[in-house]
Amino acid sequence: MLQQIQHGTFEDYFFAYLLKWSKEERIKIHTKETDGWFDKEDTVIELLQRQNYSFNKFDDEVMNFEDKVWSILEEVADLSGKVSEKDMKKWSKKHAKELSELATSMKDESKDILETKGYIRQEITTYLGMKLPFISATREGERLFDRIAQFENHLNDLELDESLSYKQTLPWEEFIIWATLYGKGSDVVESLEKFYPEQWNDWVVQYPYFYGGYHGLYGFSHSMSSGMESGGYNAATGAGGSTSIGGGGGAIGGGGGGAR
Repeated sequence: MLQQIQHGTFEDYFFAYLLKWSKEERIKIHTKETDGWFDKEDTVIELLQRQNYSFNKFDDEVMNFEDKVWSILEEVADLSGKVSEKDMKKWSKKHAKELSELATSMKDESKDILETKGYIRQEITTYLGMKLPFISATREGERLFDRIAQFENHLNDLELDESLSYKQTLPWEEFIIWATLYGKGSDVVESLEKFYPEQWNDWVVQYPYFYGGYHGLYGFSHSMSSGMESGGYNAATGAGGSTSIGGGGGAIGGGGGGAR
């Protein structure tokens, strides 16, 4: 449903999961100086727990999509459980095709979950004598899509008037993670740093790996996408797939204003 409004790319999800795992203290953030003409810090992620998932062999009975993304870090990590930006970029370039296939499967898994939960249904229509499958949204699906569209409207309103931030009721960590799926997490963070510096500094002290490590995690996630691009694939559009949600009386679209 996010992709119906041109969001929710594989790159966005990878970054959002990094933030989620940091919030859950499943990963720890380090920085190290890199060699070169200019001073630059390289983000290193340390896995604080291991699930022993294999990126080369998914077990669909026990692994959901988040587990499969986590297996990327397990695959790249060294024996001490650490992964650097350089390692991530090099590995992503080598395995760009497999990552692109994983990105494509994200949409298929999402569709299956939406159907199981009763948000969409698969139907058959006849066109020029041919039977064609299509997906339509149920009433519950329409309401869900409306909320997804409203959240984007709320993010857009925040960009125009930062004072509206008091209206949002989600914890800021959750809000930033969701905004990341819309490609707007960094915009929210920059606004918080600019307009609420004292509060931001307090958060950095209280939650160093989430707030203090935000920009480092962004750079790390970009190393994955740039590696894929070097390998001939685009993480920003790699979650493709030909199935769209529409048709029939339950087509989804539009979306109300503001956030509920």
